Formats: sequence, C-alpha cells, structure tokens
Amino acid sequence: MGNTSYYSPSADSANKFINNYMEGGFYGFYMYYYTYYTAARAFGNVISNNTIKDVYYMGVMAYYQYGFTFTNNKLNIGDNGYGLYNYYGNNATSASGSINLIANNFISIPNGNSYAYGMLCYYNEYTKYLNNNIYIGNTSTYAYDAYFYTSSGTSVVMYNNNYVNTGGGYAIYVGGSSMDTSDYNNFYVTGSNMGSYNGSAQATLADWQSTTSDDANSMSVKPGYLSKTNLHIMNAMLNGKGKWCSETKKDIDGDVRNTSTPDIGADEIFPPATDAGVYTLDSPAYTGCGGTRDVWVTVANYGTGTLTSFKVNWSVNGTAQTAYSYSSSTGITIGQMLQVKLGSYTFTTGSTYAMKFYTSSPNGLSTDPNPSNDTIAKSMAASGLTGTYSIGTSGTWTTFTAAVADLTTKGVCGAIVINVDDNTYTESIDVTAIPGTTATKTVTFQSKNNDSSKVILDWALTSSYGAGNYALRLNGCSYVIFKKMTIQRSTGGNYGNAIEITGSATYNTVTNCEIRSVYSGAYSFLVYSSTAGDEYNAFRNNLLYNSYYGVYCYHYGTIRD
Repeated sequence: MGNTSYYSPSADSANKFINNYMEGGFYGFYMYYYTYYTAARAFGNVISNNTIKDVYYMGVMAYYQYGFTFTNNKLNIGDNGYGLYNYYGNNATSASGSINLIANNFISIPNGNSYAYGMLCYYNEYTKYLNNNIYIGNTSTYAYDAYFYTSSGTSVVMYNNNYVNTGGGYAIYVGGSSMDTSDYNNFYVTGSNMGSYNGSAQATLADWQSTTSDDANSMSVKPGYLSKTNLHIMNAMLNGKGKWCSETKKDIDGDVRNTSTPDIGADEIFPPATDAGVYTLDSPAYTGCGGTRDVWVTVANYGTGTLTSFKVNWSVNGTAQTAYSYSSSTGITIGQMLQVKLGSYTFTTGSTYAMKFYTSSPNGLSTDPNPSNDTIAKSMAASGLTGTYSIGTSGTWTTFTAAVADLTTKGVCGAIVINVDDNTYTESIDVTAIPGTTATKTVTFQSKNNDSSKVILDWALTSSYGAGNYALRLNGCSYVIFKKMTIQRSTGGNYGNAIEITGSATYNTVTNCEIRSVYSGAYSFLVYSSTAGDEYNAFRNNLLYNSYYGVYCYHYGTIRD
C-alpha cells in the first residue's frame, strides 16, 4: 500500500500488526508514546511478519515501548534513513512479559550516502537482539548496521546477528556504556574499521574482543547474502556457529532451528557437502565504450566440504563461450571464494549484451546438489556518449532529469557538452556518479546563448526537511560542470538548498552562474555540504544572492576535511 502506518501518541497497548505489506511513504510504523513513567508506557505491541519496502526515512519508530515484539519482518529502506529506531526501549523493568524482543528480521539500506542506521538503539534496557540479518551499502561515514547508546545497558543481549557493511562504515557502534551480553555474532565490513566502542575505533574483531571482553565466539566472514535486499545467506561457515535461544526456535522462513548448533542470522541454512556457485561478475563492470575486456568472476564454495574442482560456463547473447575448468588438490575451503579469469570478449559500441555465468560439475558430480545458487546473469549496454547534445523542447532531452538519467545509465566515452535552450526548468535534479568521467572526459551543462539569466533551474523551497530539498545536488559525481545558468529556489517555505554537495563529490565546477534563493528562515542555503569527502570542487565567477546562508560547509566526525 502507498501510505505508511501511523500509530497515535497515546498509551495504546497490546496491538498487533501481522502479515502486512507496506510500500513507500516517509515512515512505516510510527509508534510514539512519550512518558517518563514506566507504568504508563505502551505495553505489549507486536510488529511481526511484515514487509516494509522503499520507505523514505524510517521503517519503524518504537518510542517508549516495553514488552515490544519486533520479529520476522523484512525492511528495505531505499537510500538514507533508519530501519528500526528503538528509543528508550523498555528502559524500566524486567517483569514477566516486559522484555523487548527484536529477532529474525531482515533490514537492508543498500544505497545512499548521507546516513544510515540499520538499528538505532537508544537507552535500551531489558531488550534482546537475536538472529537479525542487516545489510548496509550506504557510503556515508554515518552508516551503521547497529548503533547502541545506553546509560547502563542493563540486560541488553545481542546473539546470532549478521551485521554487514560494504559502504565503508561500522558494523557495530556502542557508546555511553557496554551491553550486558554480546556473542555469537558475525561482523563483516569492507572499510578500515569493524566497529566503534565508546568513541574508540576497533579495526578488527580481535580488537573489538580485546576492548569489550565480548563476542568471544563471534565471527567476521562474508555471509553471502543472496542480494542487497534478499538477506538469505549462502555461506556455510555460519552453519552451526550460533547459540540456541528459545525465543527463536524457528527462522524467518519458519524453518526449525537446530537446538544444539543453530546458525548465525535470521536464516537457518542446510548446506550440502558439495555446493559451488558464481557469486559475482567482477569485470567488466562497464562496457559503455566498447573494446576488448577481460572477463572475471568470483566463485564461492557454499558447501560444508572442500571444493577441489568445478567448471564455469558462460554465454553472451545466448552464444556459449569457452568454459573455464578449475582443479586443485588444496581446493577452496568452506565459505571461501576464488576469483577466476574466464577469458576476454570484444564489445561493440551501440550494442547490448546479455551475459550468463553458472557453475557445473562441482567435485566431479554430474548434478549440483543445490542448483539454485549456481547462476548469475548480467545485462550490459555498450552505449557510452560523447560529443555535443542539447536540452529543450526539440533537444536531445527535454529536461535536465532525462539527460542525467541517460548519462548515468550509458556513461561517457569522451567530453560531453550539453547546450540548454532558454527556458525555466522546474526540476530538482540529482547528479550521481556518471561512468567514465575524467579530467578530460567532462560533462558540461551550459546556456546555449551564453546568458545565465535565460536558463533557469528552479525548485520551490519547502516547509520542512524532506526528499528532493535542492534544485541541484552533486551527489558522488565527478568532473561535472554547470556554466552560465541560474540555479535557484524562488518560492515556498523556509527550508532548502539551491546546490547541495554530498556523497564524496569531487572535481565538479560551477562557473559564471547565478545562485539564488528567496530570503527566509535559518534553514535555507545557496551552497550546502555536510558530508566527508566532498573535495576539489570549484565555484568561480558566480553571483550568489539572498538566502540565510550563502556557502555552508560543515562536517562533524573523525575524518578531517
């Protein structure tokens, strides 16, 4: 459904939300009850077996709840935002039935670059976090799988969770005080630090264990999620490595857990001894400009035994290519992966390609015991752009939005100049990374008639913070130029940026432009940046007019800009 659920701020208790599907909106569940008095807090509310998809800001707000059950849910927050915000969870009593249970959930924030919290757990007590799978792909330095801030951490228990962060942020953050118990978890990151404990970065699991005296039986392995949003696991190394918890006798799919050696995470797996599959296509990542490219894939051992031989078969547009054969006496051990070069292929500019890769004959078997994880498929287009284009009624594109979408899909093979017809374009445009841009392969948007007053990119201010609160956002892009046009917020409320820079945007230029806003409240900005890594951007020969702030660059964190 298109609207999100709203739970009124009163002492409503013992309500159940089960087996619902929710899509879109700002909040999913907003369960807010404000009181310092334990006896009056909301008690016994249940959110279970729900799918919450593409919520803009927050999947679930649970505020002053006790006896709260949040289990078997699947949350996908599309970009920046929060999966679960558990604020003052219980924080009061260990009485029978009052323990908060957060268990068997999938929480995914695969994209974005401003902030992301899989779970934000603030001043929790008497709360159990069990068997959750969380994935963070958001590239902000403020991106966390699990963020805990407590005063005492009384009876806060964390067992059997998979925390995966591939955006560079922390898997786990604990501030204020320690948790009561944390163990049998899996922390996997691609950044330089696994976690943070009371303001001190912990580079590895060993560092974390030494500092916290927790997680003696925890692991740090790639769980092999099926995708960024489907958090079922494929890595047999997690099989049997968890702790039995009576609250999670079954997994998120209803499969019965092993009572003596359950798995880590929300998904109980039953891997065969021999099981191979293609995990990723590593190269080519981009074929926009054609040419001959080496083809590399990563093969995973999903079984419980050593993988000593296999084949990787592949095809392009239905035509079989020469298969790759692997054989080794040492092999690939349980849960490990191997990158292999299959060969090379020549891509022709202007063509599209459907590529398929799959394993066969694992350890000489004629049939793979688990064929469901053998195959990946990838579609690519060798359609990179170069030269001169236009925006206007009869142009290559009629809007900035259409031009940016085409550029980010196709990429560039040479310098691009886009001449813009005189007009007012009522748009809010988000320029993300454009494949292929370099110092010599720039993308330039410029006034066709060299008059900045006649090409106007305009977006109204808003009455609050929210999505699309900019006329132009340079969002992780590089070598993009805006020249001789007006970028403005001309009407509306008190909030908004004319130009926002975020997501480690670098080497972009705004020159000979008018940047304008109506003068309003303290939350309007002409040029705004608040994230780390926005570097080497240039503003030259511009007119900046009105707004509360002219240029606002602010970043608070451990990384110095």
